[in-house]
Amino acid sequence: MSVKEAAKARAHDEPAGDCIDCMQCVAVCPTGVDIRHGSQLGCIQCGLCIDACDAVMAKVHRPTRLIAYDTDENLARRKRGEGNVFRLIRPRTILYAALIAVTGCVMLYALVSRSSMNMSVLHVRAPLFTPTVEGGVRNGYTLRFSNKLGEARDFTLEVAGLKGAEMTSVVAKPLRDGRLTVHVDPDATLEAPIYVATPADATLGKSTPITFTATDARIGESKSVVDHFFAP
Repeated sequence: MSVKEAAKARAHDEPAGDCIDCMQCVAVCPTGVDIRHGSQLGCIQCGLCIDACDAVMAKVHRPTRLIAYDTDENLARRKRGEGNVFRLIRPRTILYAALIAVTGCVMLYALVSRSSMNMSVLHVRAPLFTPTVEGGVRNGYTLRFSNKLGEARDFTLEVAGLKGAEMTSVVAKPLRDGRLTVHVDPDATLEAPIYVATPADATLGKSTPITFTATDARIGESKSVVDHFFAP
């Protein structure tokens, strides 16, 4: 009821609640719940209705916390005329604190021990392989390089598992020893198309596992990924 109606009711010793039907609790609720009807399924426990109600109660000079978080135990204690009890240290709080501590330690370890580089490979599927003019077979791959440091890095790429295989790319630069070098900007990723070709006299199966290895020669960190080389 309104402030005036509540005052009249109290003047005649009639019961009157503190709610003045301002509807502010409903207006601020993101799900449209009328909390005056009690806890409901749509309530997301955001507490916006508590803040709105406390602001209105302060303006009309009534006690705040007309809407509040509470426990069944304290509700029963107040009905008996007893004070509220708040126990900070309980088995549940100890368990939650332990779980948070363990989770924090795991996340900290993962952050400290994480690799500063990463590499993944995706085989080109259309086509799986193509014959070369020299009589060999060529496969295409897309390699993604990730640099997690705040400075640019050069990765040296080499392939193992195929005797006499040669790598070419329009993004990576060739080295004299047949390897490729890839430049990756700070905190960035780079996708590089890589082609692997075998000589005409190579003995190949339908599927041969090969290993790509990228190495940062400056700090010695390396990453390897395995894929397959397909042939007729």
